[in-house]
Amino acid sequence: MPSPAAGKVLLQLLVVSAAVGWVSALPEPVYLTREEWWQWPAAPNSVQEAANAAAALRPANVTNDAVVVSAAAAGAEALWGKQGELWSPKGRLMDFSYAGYKQGSAPIPSPKVTKSFQEFQRRGMSDTAALQAALAWAHKQPLNKWVVIGLPAGTIRLDRQLFIRRPRLILRGAGSGKTILRIDRPLKDTPGVTPPKGGYGFYNQEAFIMLDGRYMRDRKIATVTGTARRGGRKVTVDTVSRMAVGQVVVLILSDKRGVLTRYLLNNRPLNPGSTTLNRYMVTRFASRIVAIKGKVLTLERTLPFDVRPEYLPEILPQTGTVYDVGIEGLTFKFPFAYYGGHHYEDGYNCIQLWEVYNCWVKDVHGINVDNGLFIHKSTAVQVNDLRLTQTKRRNPKKDPRFGDGHWGVHNGGSADVLVSGFTMTPELLHCVGSDAFGMYAVFSRGKMTNGNLELHRALAHALFTDIDVGVGNHALQSGGPSHSGPNTQAWTVVWNVRSSKPIPLPGANGVKPGDCAFGPDLTLAGVNLEKRTACAWWLIEKGPLSVTNLYEAQLAKRRRAQL
Repeated sequence: MPSPAAGKVLLQLLVVSAAVGWVSALPEPVYLTREEWWQWPAAPNSVQEAANAAAALRPANVTNDAVVVSAAAAGAEALWGKQGELWSPKGRLMDFSYAGYKQGSAPIPSPKVTKSFQEFQRRGMSDTAALQAALAWAHKQPLNKWVVIGLPAGTIRLDRQLFIRRPRLILRGAGSGKTILRIDRPLKDTPGVTPPKGGYGFYNQEAFIMLDGRYMRDRKIATVTGTARRGGRKVTVDTVSRMAVGQVVVLILSDKRGVLTRYLLNNRPLNPGSTTLNRYMVTRFASRIVAIKGKVLTLERTLPFDVRPEYLPEILPQTGTVYDVGIEGLTFKFPFAYYGGHHYEDGYNCIQLWEVYNCWVKDVHGINVDNGLFIHKSTAVQVNDLRLTQTKRRNPKKDPRFGDGHWGVHNGGSADVLVSGFTMTPELLHCVGSDAFGMYAVFSRGKMTNGNLELHRALAHALFTDIDVGVGNHALQSGGPSHSGPNTQAWTVVWNVRSSKPIPLPGANGVKPGDCAFGPDLTLAGVNLEKRTACAWWLIEKGPLSVTNLYEAQLAKRRRAQL
């Protein structure tokens, strides 16, 4: 039998029942050379297109209504190789190496402390008042200068929200094991906090530290006039008058009658849900310009999607009110309280980042949280060394469907978020993951007691890599409103996720494990999955994998190329 080592890649053709999405293997496999493999269309425009392409390859005596190709038999590492030599930007594996602070092009800065918390304390003044005074002073300093507020070791009582609305500001504790923010009351009992509408709780908004930015959405500097293919780096625009080589710009695509949503679902026959909003901004893709020739921009990054006029493509500057802001070396200590229930959270929430870019959270510990971090409508956010614990189980019913809290890290409407080095002992409903329009996120080097990798519908997308989910009995089970379509768009990757027990195939509320309705074109590599029928569009390989952390491998490949 031919083998990859002999220069052949085995492609097992799979039959798809268009009605229900279940699969069965064709009698005979088809072998392609590596050159033929890379010529295979990475994103066919329709099931019929995939069927027609596959028909040209399969034995003449085989006929089926619809056929797609899976690389499962060849192995996921046939898409990468040892050091990325087999990788193609047009293939199943996107380039996730641009996640994180300044898209991985610079380390997180560490300027010296400007003023200490003690300098703002006065006789009879509460800790909260002193913190507010420190931040008020910081907001009056020149915006082009770093301001670092140092918090000492010990316990600081916080009974109000703290807001950061300027760039280049760091709130730095002495370390999460030393500086403790003691918060005795949840947001619902905190003065000045507007309660959520509809009688719900603080389930995906508001926290005790708020990075409260505003992206300059209305500052369009160009319209993309031509088309560009996924994997390319050149885009044509109507004007370059406000652009320069070295500038970071943001390419946005918006939906019109669901055209973009269907494309991001790889034009699979799936119900797109209510994400098909007219002229709603769906994607944000930031990249540095490396060349300008006439009206053609060459970007540093390869495009993760096609660019077409019907996607209403525009170029924005990367600009806003909050950037280069960091929260470091703190513990948020909440009192023990039973979890209030899904969407009825009292508001034991640590940090929210709203419309920011190039910001970070590192060495932060949350105790007895409803929610750890919310990251909304942001770009290039990095989270390092986040730890969530509890003094005892917060689940009053000891029912795994109820949980000890809501979100660990929530990535919604954001791009290029990197969460690395996290540990979580609470069994949260959604430990880490992406919500609506959260794209190109990376969750890496995690360890959980019984964790969950969430894809919360509405074109959510992520890479989960090098994570120990613990027990794993609901690691790939997701939620989200059913009217928001599949749980993930195409090309989400789960790579080297470990568990003590076999993990059920991806599923959701109303979606059986393994059903294509969960989302198209997933790659699941190095995951100990339960044995059952899976969607034919998914690439599944048990492993073991020689590449344990796909994000780090991609970043290393990128840096080698830049030497």
